[in-house]
Amino acid sequence: MKKVLISLLLICTASFALSLDDVRKGLKTSSISEDSLEMKFKTTITSPMIGSQTMDTYSVRKGPNKVYFEMTNKLLSQRMILSGNKIKIIDLKNKSEKIVNNSAQMQKMMQSPSSNPMEKGNWKEPVLVSGDVYRIEGDSATVYYDASKKHLVKMEQVTDKANTLTTFEYNPSTKMMSAMKISVMIGNQETKIEMVFSKYQNSKNFSDKVFDF
Repeated sequence: MKKVLISLLLICTASFALSLDDVRKGLKTSSISEDSLEMKFKTTITSPMIGSQTMDTYSVRKGPNKVYFEMTNKLLSQRMILSGNKIKIIDLKNKSEKIVNNSAQMQKMMQSPSSNPMEKGNWKEPVLVSGDVYRIEGDSATVYYDASKKHLVKMEQVTDKANTLTTFEYNPSTKMMSAMKISVMIGNQETKIEMVFSKYQNSKNFSDKVFDF
């Protein structure tokens, strides 16, 4: 009888165990693929070395080869548009523009934060931590997933140079991300990065005409 009860317990536990596929499906309700994302956000960086600085960013991606990117701070106001193998760069202050060839360096300049790090890399199966929160270890980070709310709670990254903790906040009505808060510890020095999103949506309604040049 005891063996039967143990077997039943193991079967029940296995049937309710959260899988990696379950997590990826759940994240689709609180995130949008990087290649189909339109977002506008304000970034505030606070560091002992530079004090506090802010920057406004507007980023639109429509597939891997179409990116609209605006960046504004006290020093510059610039727009970059990637279309295929060409990038148009516009200085919004003096209205000058130029077209250059696409390159890995230019694409890196137009990168925006990912709300779903699990879209890339290899990840282990989830391990229950407490309540509905699971820990999932990956190649370069560990994420914590809330199975009841179907979104990531935080992400930890540890390297020889720095320890980074990223926490995620969500809009209760849309279920989409509303803020990312990042703490980077290098030795005993902490740099804080806060990104607050005023727009976070699918880019399907963004005009393709912008990319014709």
